[in-house]
Amino acid sequence: MKIILGDIGEYMPVISDLMRENWEETGYDFKFSPSYETYVSLQAKGLMFAFFAIHDGRVVGYCTALVSRELHNLEIVTCTSDALFVSKAYRNTTAGGRLILAVEQEAVKRGAMRMRWTAKTGSTLHWTLERRGYDASDITLIKEF
Repeated sequence: MKIILGDIGEYMPVISDLMRENWEETGYDFKFSPSYETYVSLQAKGLMFAFFAIHDGRVVGYCTALVSRELHNLEIVTCTSDALFVSKAYRNTTAGGRLILAVEQEAVKRGAMRMRWTAKTGSTLHWTLERRGYDASDITLIKEF
């Protein structure tokens, strides 16, 4: 298995089924309709990057992330994971951990001082991140209108 930093525009069509599977597993209750143009535009501006886990020529996982300055203090640069997903058949492999590590390393290269992940409370990702030294910081509350 290899983990590569890839072009979002090139890989987005390849991972569309994985993205949909991710949404069905962890997404919200609204229609899944990603803006591929926005992903490509953010990458072109240097604000987004993506890593892909590839096994036997097939993408089995991915992670997309944004690097930006905090609006409350422009000296602080944060990398925020947009999505992290590994196909169910590869969850007991090193794919997830290697994607996390690759994103962390790339974030540092891009000047990030901190990393932010979103995980469902009590999920495998939640516990994995805590084992990697992450602390819960905020809670997200949602209200429908």
